[in-house]
Order: sequence, then structure tokens, then C-alpha cells
Amino acid sequence: MIKDSKAKFRASLIVLLTIFSLSSTMVPTTALDLGAKAKYIISVTPTAKAAVEAAVVKAGWKIDAKYNYVFDGYVVELPKLVAGLLAKIPNVLTVEEDKPVMGLAIQNTQSPTPAWGNRPRRST
Repeated sequence: MIKDSKAKFRASLIVLLTIFSLSSTMVPTTALDLGAKAKYIISVTPTAKAAVEAAVVKAGWKIDAKYNYVFDGYVVELPKLVAGLLAKIPNVLTVEEDKPVMGLAIQNTQSPTPAWGNRPRRST
């Protein structure tokens, strides 16, 4: 158990150091070519929220949206390389690309539309 927690701590430390080293180089992060960018939804634990936000801002990336009711997290435009590194930090729960979500196809084609919850009342 202790070995696992030490390994997770070391991995998160390496990832954070990598992100901070990218942001603290003499060349601005906007000039570094880290690959294609995309918007990502990052879900974090409440204890890591401030640290992740500080790392993102320090690296020069813009937080597009903050979430704190349903889950703690952000929408950030990041290079895919950095998003992959963020996903390896233990206090980062999920990192997924922000894409449009479509409803199930059956919702658009089912006919007649079921009236769930609208049962006729029985007379007693």
C-alpha cells in the first residue's frame, strides 16, 4: 500500500514538474509547438482544484469555463500532449475532449412517443 502511494506521488510529481518546466522555459509556451490543440474537460478532486488551476494559468493557457456544482473541473484548450500528461496525475479524475453530445437515435425516431410517467388514473 505504501509502495503504491509512493509510486503515485512520484508519477504525479514528474508530471507536474514536466508541466511547470514547460511553462518556466525562456521561450513562451505559445511559441513551443506541443502539437494540435483541443478543448478538454478536466475533472479534479476538490483538494487539487486550486493547484491544477494555478498550473494551467502559469503555463499560459486560458480556462474557458469552471465547474463546481456537479463536479470540480475546468474546460481548457490544451495541446494533446499536455492533456495526456494531466490525465496521469492521481488527483485529476478525468480528462476528455470537449465534443458535442448527441441524444440517442431512438429519441428522434420512436413513434408514437411514449408517455412515461403519465399513466391514466384509476377510478376507485
